[in-house]
Amino acid sequence: MRREKTLDAVGERELIRLLMGAPYSDPAVLIGPGDDAAVVRPRPGREVVLKADAIVENVHFLPDSAPFWIGHKAAARVLSDFAAMGATPRHLLVSLAAPGRTPVSRVKGIYKGLRDLCEAFGVSVVGGETVTASELALHIFGAGELPRGRALTRSGAKPGDVVMVTGALGGSIRGKHLRFEPRVREGQWLSAGNWATAAIDVSDGLATDLFHLAEASGVHVDLDAASIPIASAARAMKTPRDPLRRALFDGEDFELIFTVRPRRVESFFHAWRERFDLRVTAIGLIGRGAGPICLHRGGQELVELTNGGYEHFSRNSASTT
Repeated sequence: MRREKTLDAVGERELIRLLMGAPYSDPAVLIGPGDDAAVVRPRPGREVVLKADAIVENVHFLPDSAPFWIGHKAAARVLSDFAAMGATPRHLLVSLAAPGRTPVSRVKGIYKGLRDLCEAFGVSVVGGETVTASELALHIFGAGELPRGRALTRSGAKPGDVVMVTGALGGSIRGKHLRFEPRVREGQWLSAGNWATAAIDVSDGLATDLFHLAEASGVHVDLDAASIPIASAARAMKTPRDPLRRALFDGEDFELIFTVRPRRVESFFHAWRERFDLRVTAIGLIGRGAGPICLHRGGQELVELTNGGYEHFSRNSASTT
């Protein structure tokens, strides 16, 4: 049986040659992979958006995860943050850390997933780094753009705004945490039409990310428990955590939470349905003054939600298993 090549057998230079492939034709990329640094040309009248992220084996994916989807997730997490800002992702730098015993085929599969997603959104991989490490990890730095003054932020929610969320939530550990589609086009549309007053993506859990938005905006949120869209994966899981709690705290759904002025809600729904097939749901209201996230059912307050989603370095983080 033919022995599979590993990273320590091919070396760094050959690995880079195998991973980079053909150069991109993006005219904004003046100097791409192969030099000391990439050089890109910004477009006039645009602001630059920057984002860094990382995924680590046994934290964000398991050793037996399909390489294609590891790469997909690494890029999609960054693109999801661009989506929450209403920005257009343009360029990525990708740094790979891996043990020398890692099969070359696994790394090529990872880059295949990463590059396929980038090509789908017109994003160029313009460089990066490879380094020997004790565990597999990808560190991604992304650069994007948007028109001046058009960034969606967490701090724009106002009392009376309606809280919206795309898709369905919970149970992402059943596969969505790897295979999700970043809501880039939806975020760009929200920004271009001035539909959203504030936005954030659901990475740490609905309750936690709403807490971040409310804190930044100096408001509180009243959530309607009956309106929260619960994913079928969350309903199917046989664990002590009930489906609603999974929708609130599981995280890694990578949907968009955003707020819409009450006078625009009807026209928003009409325009959204004309443009997208993706489900969008009104799940609550923004209240005046800083305060907790309160969960209601039938007009009665059920509970004040804690900031209980996943938090790195915290012993109290909610698990998605």
